[in-house]
Amino acid sequence: TIYKSNHKYITSFNVTDQTYYQTAYSPEMTLSAGTYYIGVSGDESYDKWEKTKLNKNENRNMGGVNLKISTIKRPSVSSLKNLKGKKAQITYKAVSGAKGYEIQYCTDSKFKKGAKIVKANAKTTKVTIKNLKKNKKYFVRVRAYRPDDEGNKLTGAWSAAKNVKITK
Repeated sequence: TIYKSNHKYITSFNVTDQTYYQTAYSPEMTLSAGTYYIGVSGDESYDKWEKTKLNKNENRNMGGVNLKISTIKRPSVSSLKNLKGKKAQITYKAVSGAKGYEIQYCTDSKFKKGAKIVKANAKTTKVTIKNLKKNKKYFVRVRAYRPDDEGNKLTGAWSAAKNVKITK
């Protein structure tokens, strides 16, 4: 069963016709940004229930598991420009509910080696990255973040990367 954070019912599905070795699934669905709770419950009569799974009680009931999923929208990069003085300026679209942004830049298109992050507050949608190397191509992407219900940092997905060659 999937519920929105205000406990509004969204959907549920029954897996009673699944065998032990099959995977239960629901129709694919896209959830908008927000916090969702997923409840899983049921009973199991299989004799060799693994201890790594839900514990059974004396009535062979697996009990329940509640999973919490929180999401935040992905920002998009509007522009990426080379500025005089070995700098790059990234402009991105604001995300509703974001408390800040992380801008990641790197000369590696996969962001595996030497990636650096610059942070910006929620009111900023334009950031200048300084101290870049001339005649190098930089890849840049951005993601939004905000605290979740418990105060932990919740980050969204990275935007599509754009690149700029530093020539000035």
